[in-house]
Amino acid sequence: MARAGRRQQCSAAGVTLVLLQLAAHVAGHGLLLQPRSRNWLAYLSSNNYWSHGLNAGGVNVVSNKGKLKWPHGRHGLCGDPYNEKKWDVPGEVQQTYISGQEITIDTMIAVNHLGRLDMQICDLDAKGLKQCKDLQRADGKGRHWYLPFIANWTGGNAGYVQPAYGDGSFSWYYMPSVRAEQGCKTQRECDQFRDMIVYRTKWRLPAGFECRHCKLQWHYMTASTCWPPCPEKNKGEPTCENKQVFLTCGTGWAQYPEEFWNCADVSIAGATNRAAASNDKPVWEDKVSLKSGKFGSPRTFVMGVYNRRRLQQTKRRLLSWLTMRNR
Repeated sequence: MARAGRRQQCSAAGVTLVLLQLAAHVAGHGLLLQPRSRNWLAYLSSNNYWSHGLNAGGVNVVSNKGKLKWPHGRHGLCGDPYNEKKWDVPGEVQQTYISGQEITIDTMIAVNHLGRLDMQICDLDAKGLKQCKDLQRADGKGRHWYLPFIANWTGGNAGYVQPAYGDGSFSWYYMPSVRAEQGCKTQRECDQFRDMIVYRTKWRLPAGFECRHCKLQWHYMTASTCWPPCPEKNKGEPTCENKQVFLTCGTGWAQYPEEFWNCADVSIAGATNRAAASNDKPVWEDKVSLKSGKFGSPRTFVMGVYNRRRLQQTKRRLLSWLTMRNR
């Protein structure tokens, strides 16, 4: 009986471990690297391992257990659950821009669920409608940037899989080793994201918008359970219009998408004060090989029913195998 009990405990532990691994496979994660987000700084200074997972508690919390329909949701603006404020506390300013400047945003995607990014800037000293402004893409194509398809997209690929093509709207590079001179206190821990793909996008700050202390809000909406809506300005982009087997987010019986939020502390000087602007490239800029421009042939990769069934079949086979093993 004792041996049987131990076997059952081991089997249960095995099921839990593998199911957690399967869950990790389908959990998208992203991180704002440039300008340095509050959670990235925490990772560099205190080994905050889950710095790429600020999803406001997850879909169940944000959607209030499925009672809310996207885009309605309960969440903090910096990745906290709606009733917490850990990441929504102002920190030291990391970057100084000038009003109307084209800025660099570097995003690391640890698990690629495709989807889209959008940015917002908020003056911490302002109130009401004047506090926050949406950022527009520098190429004039609206306020959303859609991640490009990757080859053999399964809905949740590892972050080191490179884009299948370039359409000129982004650049990319492999995340380098982050050393002490880049702010890392523990070299081994700061290599957690090495060789992950970093996407560089360009955005335009609002003209005439100045702030002593601003919060730059980064938002990543994933696309593996429902597809983000496609605004008119983005129509024609390969990953904008929904060509998948599931519904567009916010319509019909569409599932609720997983979303991530990060915040960075910045300041914005007047347009005439160009000397105030700081270098808006990451400290490892000279260590990476930046790939940009147009390459490959834009095409659509469909996450078919087969890919979702394969994950479910894997779970069933594992549970069946463990059950047979205990007999």
